[in-house]
Amino acid sequence: MRKLLVVLAVAWGAVVIYRGVTEGLPASPQDGRAWGSVAAFGVAIAMVLLGVASLWQALQHGHMRLGGGFALLAVLLAAAGTAGMMRWRGRPAGECAAAVDHMRALTAAEDRNGITTARVDNQRAVLIQRCEADPDATQRRCVLAARSMAEVDACAR
Repeated sequence: MRKLLVVLAVAWGAVVIYRGVTEGLPASPQDGRAWGSVAAFGVAIAMVLLGVASLWQALQHGHMRLGGGFALLAVLLAAAGTAGMMRWRGRPAGECAAAVDHMRALTAAEDRNGITTARVDNQRAVLIQRCEADPDATQRRCVLAARSMAEVDACAR
């Protein structure tokens, strides 16, 4: 039963690590959810390291005891791996929301009847989600630097 729990912990940890790698971690966590993602990623790394080591001990020596030194090493590796992921795949918090809000302000300045501005307001969440899914930040920076909708349109090309 104990080995089954360790295998389940390793599998769950691998899934959390995969999600962290594919979706990216926030570079600078601003809210509770972002901090939760970072903490879950770190705990998952530690779980996988400790679980694999425990299973190795069980297969080689017939027991699943690990020393405190290895547990400390696993925690340090988890912290380093999490920090590395935040640096490698991280994105500044709120950059996409700022780009969409800037685009909305430019739209409102040029929109006489308010229809296009209302469309941007209705699609704000979708636009932010689409922006966050794109790992390339050049278009975001271009939108943030734009001074007119013509410059925003040029960013998409």
